[in-house]
Amino acid sequence: MTHKSTFTPALLFTGIIVSNSISLNEIYPILESHFNNTIGQISKTFPFSHSNYYESEMGPDLQRVFLSFKTPICPSTGYRYKLLAHDIESRYCDGASRRINIDPGILSLHNLILFSTKNYAHRIACQDGIFAELTCKFSSKTMIPLEWTYPDFKLPAIEDFFLSIRQDYHHHLKENYDSVYS
Repeated sequence: MTHKSTFTPALLFTGIIVSNSISLNEIYPILESHFNNTIGQISKTFPFSHSNYYESEMGPDLQRVFLSFKTPICPSTGYRYKLLAHDIESRYCDGASRRINIDPGILSLHNLILFSTKNYAHRIACQDGIFAELTCKFSSKTMIPLEWTYPDFKLPAIEDFFLSIRQDYHHHLKENYDSVYS
């Protein structure tokens, strides 16, 4: 007989791509307010130079940063943060062009999942036009990219960031949940 189980809370994070016309320090409190969650760690900011996908809309010299939030969330609600991110992006439109791109995701001990408004073969429908994508797997203390993993997620500095927040998340689980995570 099958038994229902509850989901283990997942760590909420977001990637941000921003034009030079917006200060990230302006965005952080807005994210905390909209997401009703305090920012935990923030990665180093680095040039978003591996792709020109956003240049026609957002301009040149884009910057990339990742950040985590302190309070884990139910993974089944993760898609909602993409809807909230869209609201923030809409505030920062210049005509039909965005000046910021916010990509929320969730991290567990096993994987990293991004949320998107675009469907593709490796994405699963959630709700309200949002799709979930398994972006990376974790094994021991290693982040394993998949064939569709975005190039910037494969950068050593970004891998180090995600492994660091995963370690903090693991400590949080051990302190706040049963001995399964010890």
